[in-house]
Amino acid sequence: MRRTGFTMSDPNYPHMFLSISEVRRPLVRSGTTAIVVTNQCRFDLFAQSLLSLFMRTEPYEYLDNVIVVINGPRITSEQRLHDAKQAFLTDLSRAEYRGRSLPLAVFRFYGTGGALNHSNTLDAVMPFITTEHVLSMHDDVIVNDSTWSKAVQSEFVDNNVAMVACPHLLMCRCQETSPPGDRSQRVLLVPHPNTCFLSTRTELYFSLWTRWLGYCSTLPEPQTIDQLCPDKQAMIDFYALNGVTVEDKVLDIEAAPFRVVGHDVGAWYLQRLYSAGYRATAISPHYVTHIVSASWHPPADVDARLKGEFRLPIASIERDIVAEPAFRHIYAKHMQANGYLG
Repeated sequence: MRRTGFTMSDPNYPHMFLSISEVRRPLVRSGTTAIVVTNQCRFDLFAQSLLSLFMRTEPYEYLDNVIVVINGPRITSEQRLHDAKQAFLTDLSRAEYRGRSLPLAVFRFYGTGGALNHSNTLDAVMPFITTEHVLSMHDDVIVNDSTWSKAVQSEFVDNNVAMVACPHLLMCRCQETSPPGDRSQRVLLVPHPNTCFLSTRTELYFSLWTRWLGYCSTLPEPQTIDQLCPDKQAMIDFYALNGVTVEDKVLDIEAAPFRVVGHDVGAWYLQRLYSAGYRATAISPHYVTHIVSASWHPPADVDARLKGEFRLPIASIERDIVAEPAFRHIYAKHMQANGYLG
């Protein structure tokens, strides 16, 4: 007998009694869970980034949980950095802020040697999320404005909005690029969302059976866009319908073939959402400051940028941390332990 309000089958799994959405529905709470994946980002920036999220979210209750994933190390020398981050997080987990224990959970992957990239890590954590929304936040992002959560929630009032990004939605369009120092090797990039500060509807991840996974693939033989996508016009129309343009040089039939195709983190997820009729939007870029590639650029370059173009947001969050009794002693202790304070 059919139960009212339940769909007794899932088109992806027709022999299950309930869909995954119906199984998960009683578990879902309002609010958001933030996932912060960290690997080789320097300690001071990681600490400032994480504390900016806790201190600059209004209403604070919207931040139901923060999951920090220490991912790696890629090389043995990073072990000390990861140990330092775990020690800091252990002290933070004992702190009380605004009348309650800090909503903090810590995952650590040992000895992965870089096998778990950012997208793999997000997929590994998603089954633990039981909040209405989930926020992917990079470990080199400083939250500037505590009303970011209200801006995100106002976007989600539209039930067709599935992703809300900041400072911008797309990391790339359907475009061509080349590796640094090798202009001869053409890479075809598929549109994918900017995950540095990206809010999504948790249940769509499960109900649409999608994944965050992202890969950069080297083809056995170079192929043209026409070989990779026989119905090129359908691809153009699909992206155009969702406000994404395809670069002219990608479509140039005379252009050299591609050897590498990049489907970066969230590329399949974004296409699945678009195909299901959902939209992705972006809020004002002023809500966050993204240092950009702080984990990958040379330390001297990152240090120069933090003291130069990013000095104001860094100084602002440091002032707030030092003024906050719940965090200032923990912050000072671990900054000194890691050589940032004399």
